[in-house]
Amino acid sequence: MAIKHYSRSLTQNLVGQLRASGHLEADSSGTALGMPAMSLHQIDSVSESTVFDVRRCGPTGCQIAVHVGVEGPMRISYWKLILPWSDPTFAWLLDPSEIGGDSDFYTFYRDPPYRISRHQVLNHRRIVRGEMEGLLLGTGFEPIPDSFGHGSSVDCKLIPVDPMGLELLIAPICLWVDRSAKFSPPKESRRRSLFEVHAEGATKR
Repeated sequence: MAIKHYSRSLTQNLVGQLRASGHLEADSSGTALGMPAMSLHQIDSVSESTVFDVRRCGPTGCQIAVHVGVEGPMRISYWKLILPWSDPTFAWLLDPSEIGGDSDFYTFYRDPPYRISRHQVLNHRRIVRGEMEGLLLGTGFEPIPDSFGHGSSVDCKLIPVDPMGLELLIAPICLWVDRSAKFSPPKESRRRSLFEVHAEGATKR
């Protein structure tokens, strides 16, 4: 079940401090002017919110399907993801239109590559107006701990951060663990004998 969280309590604390200092007025509903509320929840779909082995020996990929809503335009500087294991290398995939790649797709370099249309991804969306839904895509070099088996779940926290470094809210996220790449049998790779090479050449003559 999707869980929706509002940043009301955080907003009210900030508003109280600003109002006490005389720097902010409130409207008739008691909401601070210029401080829109924000909601964030995970979209219900096991297949869309997942953490997975990109290859047998790492790295780790992450895909999160979310719904974001605001009462007014809001800028998100970046997203912070808190995993149950430490991975200082984790980063969101860069916008392909800015790094000289295929501008239409974000790509995880699996075997075969996993490509997601840019129109489905929120990584490059910095300004939220009204409501939007899409995927957040990231990767890190730390492998998924072996304690998380294939088909299990991982409890995480997703935090949008504004340009001033303010954490707008903290939303719990549950990711399905996909270990299929790690535990799938490796592709056979053997050197051909000289007999096989000569035989192949003879058939082509």
